[in-house]
Amino acid sequence: MRFKLIIVLSLFCFSAPAQKQGQALVDSLVSAMPHIVNDTIRARILNKISIYYKDVNTDSALKYTAIGMQLAEKMKWTKGLAVFNVSYGNIFSTKGQLDSSLNRYLLALEIFKKINDSVNQAITYNNLGTIATAKSDFVAAAQYFMNTLQIGKDLKNSFTIGLACENLALVYQYQQDYTKGLDFARQS
Repeated sequence: MRFKLIIVLSLFCFSAPAQKQGQALVDSLVSAMPHIVNDTIRARILNKISIYYKDVNTDSALKYTAIGMQLAEKMKWTKGLAVFNVSYGNIFSTKGQLDSSLNRYLLALEIFKKINDSVNQAITYNNLGTIATAKSDFVAAAQYFMNTLQIGKDLKNSFTIGLACENLALVYQYQQDYTKGLDFARQS
C-alpha cells in the first residue's frame, strides 16, 4: 500500500504544471505588454525582459532597455532611470565594454544617492567594484567594495556584507596580499 501511494504521489509531482521560466516566461511577458496600461508595471516588465536577455541576446537586451529607459524618462521616474542605467551597465559589462559599463553604473549611483536608495547604492558599488577589478584597478575596486561593505553594515544586511567581503578577499588575492584576502574571506 505504501509503495502504491509513493508512486501515485510521484506521478502527481511530475504531472503538476510548472511556472514558466526562461524563454517561455519572456515570451509571455512580451506578448502581455500591449495589454498593460500601467506604465510602472510596463517598465518593470521591460526590465525583467532585459535582465533575461542580457546573457542570452545582448541586442534584444539593449532593445528592451532602451524602450524601458524611454518610458522611465516619459514618466519622469527617477528610480526607473537609475534601474535602466544599471541594465545598460550590465549589458555593456556582458559585452566587455567596461568603460561604457562604468559610466552607466556611475550615472545610476548618482541617482540612487539623490533618492537615498541605500540598497541599490550597495548593489551599484558592487557592480563598480567588479568593473574596476576586471580593469585591474584594484585600488578603485577595493574602495567600491568597502563602500558596499559599509552600506551592508549600516543596513545590517548579512548578504551584502558577505558579498562585499568575498569580493574584497578576491581583490587582495589578486594583489597577492593573502593575509588581508584571507581575513575578508573569513568574514564573508
